[in-house]
Amino acid sequence: MVLNWYKVIWINDDEIKTQQRNTAERLAYHQEHSLAVMQKIRDWGEQQLANEQVEANSGLGKAIRYFLNHYEGLSRFCTVEGATLMGDPLCRFIMPHISSANLHVFGT
Repeated sequence: MVLNWYKVIWINDDEIKTQQRNTAERLAYHQEHSLAVMQKIRDWGEQQLANEQVEANSGLGKAIRYFLNHYEGLSRFCTVEGATLMGDPLCRFIMPHISSANLHVFGT
């Protein structure tokens, strides 16, 4: 579920690259198509921890806390012209796993 949501953002970014949009167009596209996805992931993570559906000290709990604590930076590509997805460590870590067989770990 969560990685599938995150995958949508990468699909959006690929679409932008295919269309060779400039940085202002890229920002507008991500604001329209990706920002709501980032907010959905944030809301899901907050709910998981608040409802104790995920143990806060588990691997997934730590990943959720990292995402929540770094949300502003992780979503910068939706708020700052020229910011990129690959500019943060979480994106570099997640991308290789999005299409992996381990998606069930994240509720997919």
